[in-house]
Amino acid sequence: MDDGAGEGARDAPHLLNRAEDLAAELVHARSLDARDDVVGAGDILGGDHTGDRGDGRPDADRGTHLGLDEHIGLDAHVASRVGCLPRQTSDLSRGKESRVGARRGGSAMGTTVADLGEIAVVQRILEAVGPLPGVPVGPGDDAAVLACSDGRVVVTTDMLVEGRHFRRDWSDAADIGHKAAAENLADVAAMGAKPTALVVALGLPPETEIAWVDGFLAGLLDEAGRAGAVLAGGDLVRAESITVGVTAFGDLGGRAPILRSGACAGDVIAVCGALGSAAGGLAVLSRGFRSPRALVDAHRRPHPDYPAGVRASDAGAHALMDISDGLVLDADRMARASGVCIDLDSAAIPRDDAVVTTASAYNLDPLTWILGGGDDHALLAAFPAGARLPEGFVAVGTAMDAVGSGARVRVDGREVDQVVGFEHFRA
Repeated sequence: MDDGAGEGARDAPHLLNRAEDLAAELVHARSLDARDDVVGAGDILGGDHTGDRGDGRPDADRGTHLGLDEHIGLDAHVASRVGCLPRQTSDLSRGKESRVGARRGGSAMGTTVADLGEIAVVQRILEAVGPLPGVPVGPGDDAAVLACSDGRVVVTTDMLVEGRHFRRDWSDAADIGHKAAAENLADVAAMGAKPTALVVALGLPPETEIAWVDGFLAGLLDEAGRAGAVLAGGDLVRAESITVGVTAFGDLGGRAPILRSGACAGDVIAVCGALGSAAGGLAVLSRGFRSPRALVDAHRRPHPDYPAGVRASDAGAHALMDISDGLVLDADRMARASGVCIDLDSAAIPRDDAVVTTASAYNLDPLTWILGGGDDHALLAAFPAGARLPEGFVAVGTAMDAVGSGARVRVDGREVDQVVGFEHFRA
């Protein structure tokens, strides 16, 4: 379960004073490309400006200033707005991002959910979802009916709350739809199951534009399609802020569920997926930047390897879980559930170039994000000693017998006294 690493401005693990920065700190050949925004909307530039002083005031002593109302990138890229609401299909993941906004009968631009009303908004969503082959009863009835060849159903649920898990000035509607689906579908994969369906409860303020709903739905359907799942139903209510509740379902296909409690002494600890990128993206956004794009995108739209859970199961994994709140914190959870100690080898953990260069520009050790950052939705697994690791998994440590009631996670043989990661009500 994703315990909700937030996206609030104060949620970045480390913030530095912008006065210590250089404009070049994020401009690196391995971190920026032609899509990256190097000047953001609302930025105020002076003739010799290299970044504001971090005090919220423009540099009045710098002469003539230029105020920008759009992002200027290396190729003068301006993100385009999108067009028509898609139907749900099984191959959304193979197409480009669905275009959203206008519908048959007129444009949605400027129209709010209050203008249309609940019934019309729900009907709009139903039309977008369309018929679902293989689903006995889909959206539109009192409840959906899903087929399950295994006879057992994997179920997980999660919430996203505006201001806690996302900000609309940082993420567009499609980003939020992708993230809402991904963090739930990743939990299904972490049980060794194949994702099959989602149901979504959506709370919206009445002033929410229909174009935002279209974008959210497009992102959610696109991510669900990438995982092989469908949107089978949901609920729509009025709320003070945008709130998203997602329940995901999965099929074990005859396999035993893989629990976080199955690690044994001597097991190889492995990860599948990038670590630290989402935390780096949060730090970048918190400082007012939008680049490196690779990190920002990792935070806005997690990209779990959904089939990896089944691959781990087929390879005989003893334990498996989603890394949603940081490698060290989630390794501690696995270790305690399994009654073992886990020793992580920091040198063996994969390091993305953008994470390394951006952390270095912020005078941080990249391990700060790699070990303690959340929202990557990679997989943490324990395999029998000597087992051949499945595709995408990299050995990063060893499970050992636990001694006493002390620390259950070590890094490079040293006990971690204070487990870093995200935890609600403590962050």
